[in-house]
Amino acid sequence: AYYSELYGTTGAIHAGYVTHGTGSGEAGIWIGEDPDSFINLQDYLADGYHASVAYAVSVDRGRVYVAGSAGSPRGRTEAILWIGRLRKIAAPAR
Repeated sequence: AYYSELYGTTGAIHAGYVTHGTGSGEAGIWIGEDPDSFINLQDYLADGYHASVAYAVSVDRGRVYVAGSAGSPRGRTEAILWIGRLRKIAAPAR
């Protein structure tokens, strides 16, 4: 990634975005302290969505909730909620 920024964390899962030099961010989460653990959440949006950012992350009963926003195909910024499961959550970052 050319640039990345974090906005929220559970201590074990970190939410933010990366930029790959195109100028448009892609929302994602990282697990623990490993930069290679990045999961690109923009990959889970419908075609035409762009400039996504993850602002907050929470875990409840084995589900991971990530709140953010993305530019829609209609040119609006829309709120996005990604919901998923992780099999194993890493220990909190130190």
